[in-house]
Parts: sequence; C-alpha cells; structure tokens
Amino acid sequence: MGKVLTALLALIGLSSCGSSMQVKTENVNVNEFEAIIAKKKVQLVDVRTPEEYTEGHIPGAINIDVLNSTFETISKKQLNKKHMVAVYCRSGKRSAKACSILNKEGYKTTNLLGGFMAWEEKDKRIAK
Repeated sequence: MGKVLTALLALIGLSSCGSSMQVKTENVNVNEFEAIIAKKKVQLVDVRTPEEYTEGHIPGAINIDVLNSTFETISKKQLNKKHMVAVYCRSGKRSAKACSILNKEGYKTTNLLGGFMAWEEKDKRIAK
C-alpha cells in the first residue's frame, strides 16, 4: 500500500511539473510591442480575418486567421518555434486566444494589448 501511495504521489508531482513548464504569453503595450517586433527573428502575426488584414496591418505581419479551422495547421507550417511570435488582432481578444493555442504547441508569444486599434491610436506605421 505504501509503495502504491508513493508511486501515485510521484505521478501527481510529475504531472504538475509538466503544467508549470507551459510557455506563457507576455502582454505588452504598443511601444513595447514595437520594440519587440523591431528585433530580428521575431515573427509578426496578424490573426484577424483576411479582409481586416487587407484594410491595413502592421508592416511585416503575416496573416493567419485564428477563427479559421486550419489555424493550428497553418501556424505549424509557417512559424518557427525557436523564435518569438508577436501576435495581434483588432482589440486583443482573438490574439489572446491565438497565443493560448500557440503556447500549447510550444511557441513563445507576445500579445499586443488593445490590438490594432491601440496601434492606430498611437499613429504607428500601417501597411495596406
């Protein structure tokens, strides 16, 4: 009985270690986000719809729509886990969802608080 209890406690301990190892998202403001995406090897991802992306996006961003059922598949093909993924959407809600999905897959993410609306409010550069 004692060995079974010890083994069970060891398994519980190991499973809790795994969950604490999960990658977390860094939520940053516009100025911090701008500094992060200026670095080499940072992957900039706009997770809005293709229509929203076409209307205007942060220069250098690729578009992977988080609402598309193929988001995870496309992300795995286009993104490198060795490099930070900087993510944004319109207001920050969809990008938070995208970051959560990417974190579970092992990507390190940064989320733009306030999204593209906050970026525009600060009169930052926009590509069309």
